[in-house]
Amino acid sequence: MTTLAVRWRDGGFEAKCPLCEEFLELTPEFWHRGRLTRCRACWVDYQANWQAGYTADECVRRIVRMKGRLRYMADRDRRLVHNRAYKAANRDRYIAYGVAWRARKAGDPGPMEAYRREWPDQRFRAAPPEAIRRRRQWRESKRRARMQQATA
Repeated sequence: MTTLAVRWRDGGFEAKCPLCEEFLELTPEFWHRGRLTRCRACWVDYQANWQAGYTADECVRRIVRMKGRLRYMADRDRRLVHNRAYKAANRDRYIAYGVAWRARKAGDPGPMEAYRREWPDQRFRAAPPEAIRRRRQWRESKRRARMQQATA
């Protein structure tokens, strides 16, 4: 966490940007509200570099990589347990798929078509209309909140 150096000058507070090391007035012209880790100009540079595919700070790059590794390791253990339990509960489905896949590799597409009819894929089923309506309401409330925050 960055600590800003702040001083009083000419009737207003000024803060020192830790990257460019310039003292700038504490106004929305120079600082983002709630993002006082660097001035607006440094944020623009950082975001341009991020769009280009890399970060402006080597430190940030290392932190992002470390967080990704930790997230992967934490999720990996949970996912392995979940997948093993799912496979044990759906053993017949895995066996049927293996039989159909080997038949398709041998040149017979019939068993794979039968497998797909018998075991429909749940990933692409349509969402219920109530869930779609609730999601739209949630998005609209978020949009309204952003609009109110921008005008405030």
